Amino acid sequence: MRALKQDAKEKRYGRICLLLGIILLGTVGCSHTVSDTPSIDAEIAEFLQVSESQAESLWEGIQTIDQNSRAEKTTVHVRQAFGNEREMYVLYDVTFSTEIDLQKEKNNGILPTTVTLSGVGEVSKAGKGGSVYTIGINGQTITYLSYFESNLDQYPEGDLLLTLGQFKAGGKTEATSIADEVHEFSWTPTTHGTILRGDIVTKEGKTIGSVSVSPFSLRFAADSSSQTEYVDFLRSIMIIDRNGTAVRPKGGSGGGAAEDPLGKEPLTNIAGSIDFRVLLELSDVAAVQIDGYTVPLSKS
Repeated sequence: MRALKQDAKEKRYGRICLLLGIILLGTVGCSHTVSDTPSIDAEIAEFLQVSESQAESLWEGIQTIDQNSRAEKTTVHVRQAFGNEREMYVLYDVTFSTEIDLQKEKNNGILPTTVTLSGVGEVSKAGKGGSVYTIGINGQTITYLSYFESNLDQYPEGDLLLTLGQFKAGGKTEATSIADEVHEFSWTPTTHGTILRGDIVTKEGKTIGSVSVSPFSLRFAADSSSQTEYVDFLRSIMIIDRNGTAVRPKGGSGGGAAEDPLGKEPLTNIAGSIDFRVLLELSDVAAVQIDGYTVPLSKS
């Protein structure tokens, strides 16, 4: 009888230990998952004025690259990519050899003149030169942030190829070559930032275009419009928040349409984009108003 009680007690203790083990294992697992969640680099966050709440919601668009390339006059360290399937920021450091006097050239603005991001083997289709911003100088190292947009709706599947180099100082008109070296980096993207999408649909139910919105930009395409000038089409675009408030997007715009030279016929073959000055908080966005249509948006 005592043996049976002892056996039952051992089994009970065994179950308790097993439960504790599961709980502890689960706790460790959760902590590990949290620590593995990527966070936006502090220098990107400061430059783009990313709020703490935005940073928490944008983690799917962050990827640590951590690749180096060395040449005679320059060493490049690509640190982080931040974006989605069609647009991306890339943060990188360039360390110049001591024969280059950065303090002397500091006011002239040293920039890479070759800066492209494309799908490997798809340069002619998706590749596009990027914008370059200098966000820090420390000794012989300059930190840059480049912004890229795919010429297509998204970059091709597979690895991305970043090409940068041919550094010059003094601007575009009287630029002085600092280092002609070109560096290449490739990686498999895991940046899956959110893009909201919706179709432009007439009252008759015909789809005549589409709209997509990311934290970085708004893109649109339409077969036709009631407008006769592209600038008026752009002015019709408003972002509708979840409270129903319409706000005009602020930023640089591009694109165009087939216009009647006399300005009498409606526009056709319309396509364009607006790059936001400040990152957009997508959780607040419900729809886009464009050319008199209200387009509800949903996550793609």
